[in-house]
Amino acid sequence: MTTPRDQRGFALLLVLSIAAVLALVGARLAAAGKTEALIARNLAIRATMERAADGGVRMAIFRLLGPPEQAWPTDGERRLVMINGVNVSVRIEGEKRGIDPNTAPAAELTAVLTAVGVDGVTAPGLALTIAAFRERRSVAPVFASPADLAKVPGMTPAIAERLKPRLVFPGPTAQAASAGGQQRLTITASVDSPGGNRATRRATVNLSPGDPRRPYRILTWEVPGA
Repeated sequence: MTTPRDQRGFALLLVLSIAAVLALVGARLAAAGKTEALIARNLAIRATMERAADGGVRMAIFRLLGPPEQAWPTDGERRLVMINGVNVSVRIEGEKRGIDPNTAPAAELTAVLTAVGVDGVTAPGLALTIAAFRERRSVAPVFASPADLAKVPGMTPAIAERLKPRLVFPGPTAQAASAGGQQRLTITASVDSPGGNRATRRATVNLSPGDPRRPYRILTWEVPGA
């Protein structure tokens, strides 16, 4: 027969079991709440980083279109700026198109000749010959196309052909672009968080400061790592 004392003991055991279950549920709910709060905080930090990276690209464009004395260099060096309290690393790189044989110094011509397979003895002499050849001509540009290089003493058709992809010539299109001040640049803006995360934006931009209606055009917009 169950005594009142046994019933009280059973009730106490039942209450303790329920309390343990409620404590476990409460702990799990608290942990879930903390996790959700942490996720929300990380999302907010990420959004702030992305907005700052976007702002870094826009700021670079603004600087490039401003007064020349305030323009940022396009040499690929990193520049650290502050946007809404966030440090942003910005790098601007000019389009790598090749060298112009009408203006390139002899050392640069030597490097290009060596890169296309001209031996280390011939390359410096041929570079100096190219420089001397253009200095003796009064017409500008001396080299308007790859065919003009064939007039340089010592220049063979094989060398001229290998040089083509590495040279640029001031043809009508290039001259018009130069007159309008057009530039094609790659702007990269990055933001790093203390936790090691990074938000990056990379844009290819065509600048036309001489066109008041459309001084710039974003050609590509990348989100590396997305």
